[in-house]
Amino acid sequence: MKNKGFTLIELLATVVILAILFLFMTPKIINIIKDADNKNKQIVEAKIIDAGKEYVTDYNKEFIQNFINVNDYGCISINELIDVGLVDQDEVSIIEAVSVKVKLLADDKLEYTICYASCC
Repeated sequence: MKNKGFTLIELLATVVILAILFLFMTPKIINIIKDADNKNKQIVEAKIIDAGKEYVTDYNKEFIQNFINVNDYGCISINELIDVGLVDQDEVSIIEAVSVKVKLLADDKLEYTICYASCC
């Protein structure tokens, strides 16, 4: 009578091979996930900056009229950007931003910076 099963040694060899593969693959998979998260955060940050620019130019043109001197600044809250529909609440929760700081630079250029804590 022939047994049609695996021997204990064959099962142990399989488990050892799988464990070795797991040890080598886990750090690589974790790095891939971290890289994807960082890329996603960068995309959301760029979208928030673009939303701040659009807010200043299309939704609230009076926002920068008070900027007289170089380095004058104002802030647009993330909630305001959400209220006017320029960003989505779910996207913003990824990076936990508080506001977008708009600062007047030389030559009437504006600098947009994301604030993660109170910066205004």
